[in-house]
Amino acid sequence: SSHRHSMFTGRFLLDQGRIDEAIPFFERSLNEGGDADKILHLYMGQAYEKNEQPRLALKHYLTSIEEINPGILTEEAAQEGLERIWLQYAPQIEALRRSAENSPRDFEKQNQMALFLHSIGQYDKAIAYYQRALKLKPSSWQAWHNVGLVKKHQRKFTEAVQAIESALALNPANVDSLNTLGIC
Repeated sequence: SSHRHSMFTGRFLLDQGRIDEAIPFFERSLNEGGDADKILHLYMGQAYEKNEQPRLALKHYLTSIEEINPGILTEEAAQEGLERIWLQYAPQIEALRRSAENSPRDFEKQNQMALFLHSIGQYDKAIAYYQRALKLKPSSWQAWHNVGLVKKHQRKFTEAVQAIESALALNPANVDSLNTLGIC
């Protein structure tokens, strides 16, 4: 399939140390239908790690592990990459988590944790933190918009539209929400 051609071109460039050139090929591969390809996510994790983009690396390593059947060699490589990133950033991640847990009535801390989890593709956990944030500040159109984005990633389109409509009800001029719905 066409996504594999882009993926292998990206891998060739990555092996040559041409990371900035490799990443667009990996992204093209995702857009060409490779989003469920565990090897692609592994390669993307490696590319983003080498490009010093730890959140994106973490997201793709986690996706790779979720997609991989136990016992396959790539699971080990993805796990090793995940551990490298996790060890490097564990103190910051733990501080963010602890801050949110220790301040259950602080909208900003709940929202920050939700945004972080969202950014690494941990959508179910992100939703839980967005829900906490919205209980504290239901007027946050940004949080409603982000819930809509997460639901869209989860392919829960009815819930995504409902959340985006909530964001628009609070801020009708919000171009991001209009774009998400395809209106603008």
